[in-house]
Amino acid sequence: MSGNITSTEDTLLSPWHLFVIIQRLFQNNSNQNNNMVCEMLQSDLKEHRCRDPSKLQLIFLLPCINYLLLFVEDNSLASGFAKKFEEGDVSDAKYDDLDKKIKSILEIDLSLRKARINAAVQLSNPHAHPQRHYAETYVIKLLQHYPDESQSVLEFLFAQSEEIWKNICQFDNGDKCWQVMCTAFRNDFSTWTKFIERLQSIHIFEDDKVRATFFKNFHVNSTFQQLVTTSSQRLFDFFAFVQKQKIIWKSDDDLLTTIERYIDNIFYCKEVLSCLIDILWNVR
Repeated sequence: MSGNITSTEDTLLSPWHLFVIIQRLFQNNSNQNNNMVCEMLQSDLKEHRCRDPSKLQLIFLLPCINYLLLFVEDNSLASGFAKKFEEGDVSDAKYDDLDKKIKSILEIDLSLRKARINAAVQLSNPHAHPQRHYAETYVIKLLQHYPDESQSVLEFLFAQSEEIWKNICQFDNGDKCWQVMCTAFRNDFSTWTKFIERLQSIHIFEDDKVRATFFKNFHVNSTFQQLVTTSSQRLFDFFAFVQKQKIIWKSDDDLLTTIERYIDNIFYCKEVLSCLIDILWNVR
């Protein structure tokens, strides 16, 4: 990074390489308030803003944007990031270990958040500007387009705090989250159970809007319906899952609504009928 740091066609760093610079600053405990790094980031981010980066490239750039907000107020890509992300294309570029790259983005973005409230950072720059965009909220949207990476990244996110999941769910009440879970877990109800219990343990379903979103998607999502109605065993597994997930199916009316929704697709075999009788027997 020595010499001329003005971005040109020859010297412009890729979004991933810009991220790696920020990553190494944190991993090596380097001087965070580095004027040369800030100048380089400002220059390259402005150039990338004009180049219509893809959604994935914007994810790579987000920790760079948030790093810059520690020291610089004029950050045009930060103010327009949400719009840029919605307009961005889905990249067809191939990356090795993309799930690991996405997890490293999340890790550094979390580190930036902690640095923002760290006493040393606050003393060096008490006027650090608030972080406007959280990587996890955009990663959830991104994963809809990268199904092969979704389960690995979800497992990382499920190991994080309640704050992370509140950020994920606050904009659409968990709708994107459910869709990514459906892509990753399909009709593997043991995995669904594991992660719903994790969300329950960090009180995400105390917001009934999130619970209602999950309940709705189990009913109206056509991809999920196709997954569970292709065989009697899959339908049996789903009804058995429904019986156990009282955090989602809170009332008898919820159970009856589910049965009604799937009634035309029921396989009238011994196992499924037995499960239905058990559900209906316990409805009061």
